[in-house]
Amino acid sequence: MTFSPAPSPRSLCAAWNATSYPDLADPNVVVQGTQPTSGDDTITVTDTADCNGGFHFGSIDLGQRDYFNSSASFGGSVGGCRIVKTTECSTIHWDGQNTLTITLGKEGNVQPIQTAPSVLVYTPDPLLAFQRRSAAGGKRTSDLPGRLAGHGGVTTEAFGKEAEGIATRGCSARRPRRW
Repeated sequence: MTFSPAPSPRSLCAAWNATSYPDLADPNVVVQGTQPTSGDDTITVTDTADCNGGFHFGSIDLGQRDYFNSSASFGGSVGGCRIVKTTECSTIHWDGQNTLTITLGKEGNVQPIQTAPSVLVYTPDPLLAFQRRSAAGGKRTSDLPGRLAGHGGVTTEAFGKEAEGIATRGCSARRPRRW
């Protein structure tokens, strides 16, 4: 995800600062996919141990349902990601400029494959003080009911090539994805 303007590293994770922002890649990093009772499926990212006060990301509305069966966890304490960084762990990487990369680890349970195209909508954690924007076209969504208003936000390149594919081709929850 590319931010414009970029948040300070410390606003994302209290353990980070302007010159030190080590990758978060251990069982504490969990990417949670949720299918609510109604509405679109969502993705959230948490790390309560490496970042005092938690990792402040927000959520991604996947634009439709059926990416998940109620809920799905990626990374965390799944097999292989119990003590050290492995490919089964979800990871969070800040490039020091304006790009945050979240890589999904091993899924905790098998999920359906959603192939229909959808438009992602990122809602920043309120501590980042950004406005929610659509990944397709980077248009403001503050005029829609229930959307956040404010200033700043995420550029049209917000979700990079991987998520661009989700918005145009659909997504398979069975393969690792990066946002």
